[in-house]
Formats: sequence, C-alpha cells, structure tokens
Amino acid sequence: MNNPPQQSPQEPQGSRQEQQAPTARKTPSFQERVGDTKLTINERLELFLKYEYPRIWFSSQDVQKHYEKIYGPIKLSTVSTYLSRMFGKGLLERRGNRTQREYMYISDEPVELQAYQGIPHQNMI
Repeated sequence: MNNPPQQSPQEPQGSRQEQQAPTARKTPSFQERVGDTKLTINERLELFLKYEYPRIWFSSQDVQKHYEKIYGPIKLSTVSTYLSRMFGKGLLERRGNRTQREYMYISDEPVELQAYQGIPHQNMI
C-alpha cells in the first residue's frame, strides 16, 4: 500500500514547489574555471596568470614552479612559449633580456590606460 504523503491543512496542494526559487546559473569561480579539463593549456595558463599574477612582474620560472604546485608538471619551454605568444597577443607586457625576461599580465586594462602608464601595446607601435 503506497499512500501519498499527507499535506498539512495550512499547506495547499503544490505549495512546496512554488516556494522553491528557480536555480540561477552562477558564474563559475576561478578554481572551477581553471580546473576545467576541457580548457587548453593556453586558456588555463591565461586564467592562472590573470588571478595569480595580477599587475606584478614574474618570470617563466616563477610561473612554472607555482603552476606545478597546483596542476602538475609543465616544461619550462612550454611556459616560455605560451608567455611569448601571450605577449604577442597584447595580454602581457615584457621587459628584460632573454636570460632575465619578466612579464606582467595587462589584458584587463584598456589600451588608453596602458598608453598612459607607458606600457607599449601592439597596436600603438
């Protein structure tokens, strides 16, 4: 014998469903986005730099060591290649010679602000 659950006299039929708010789709957190296995190395590295190195200078070695603590092994040559590509796309600023090279994530800043701060941009050269 399956009896349907009894409703209290104060609670009209179906009111429990009406009281539940629709589930809103929330924006994924940084950890959820970076941990997404569908992201390419480039996408993951860009998110990593955006949140872990905002507006500070860093080297390829800094990124490699920090990235490996969180996500596992990555070759220094891989990090260097992607940083160079991001610089070419205007996402990073670069300074120093080849052996002492440093980068800074600048992608979130408008081009006008970059120019004001003396940061050269691809389109401004």
